[in-house]
Amino acid sequence: MKITLSGQLESITRYPVKSFAGEGLGMAYVSRQGIEFDRQYAIVDAETGRLANAKNAKQWPAMYFYRSHCLDTLLSPVQLPHVRITLPDGSSVASSDHDASLRLSRAFNRQVQLRSACEEATRGEWNSFVDIAPIHLVTTASLAMLSDAGLPLEEGAIRFRPNLVIDTRFQRGFVENRWIGKVVSVGGVRLRVVDGTRRCARITLRQPTSEKNPGLFEHILKVNGGKLGVYAEVLKPGFIQVGDAVILHE
Repeated sequence: MKITLSGQLESITRYPVKSFAGEGLGMAYVSRQGIEFDRQYAIVDAETGRLANAKNAKQWPAMYFYRSHCLDTLLSPVQLPHVRITLPDGSSVASSDHDASLRLSRAFNRQVQLRSACEEATRGEWNSFVDIAPIHLVTTASLAMLSDAGLPLEEGAIRFRPNLVIDTRFQRGFVENRWIGKVVSVGGVRLRVVDGTRRCARITLRQPTSEKNPGLFEHILKVNGGKLGVYAEVLKPGFIQVGDAVILHE
């Protein structure tokens, strides 16, 4: 088996509430369900029972302008931590507040509920509201390929909402495309890359740090078949931290 140093871990992000802005981490535990406490909560439409999703910008506007971070993550390994949500107007509400769903309903101007993916752990593992795969990663090489679309590298990762950004140094092109079907080690974690990440129009939406980029999706469709980044499953759980070496096993 060929082993290649492919870069280092540049950043870690988890998204405690689905479709809200996430929180950067210097270190994280990765279970088979993904980064611990990633997408543990979601906003649910009380009328339909469906999850709110940022891709439906008309029905759920400005979801990326809500920020969330976990509280009390070290209290108990089998206790789901509460989250604090900062609303677009700058006020905040905690999931433990008795009126949390009411205040969120006022913010969204529709009746919603804040729900957790599970109320208790099962054998130390958590369920989550992740859609496709536990881990989503992109490389700096792929982000650099978007310069023709006018997307600054420093804010590119925010639009794509990865868990991990891998600094691939001097490599060029859509590097992670070549990782599909292969195993990648990051720190004490081993991942199997299972598929490319197919993009949709939500990557063009206005962000807290930038305006709309309506041509971005068409650009990715043209230069990489509409995909950017990859999904991965977790083969070996463990801890990761920013600066960890990223190893490709071929």
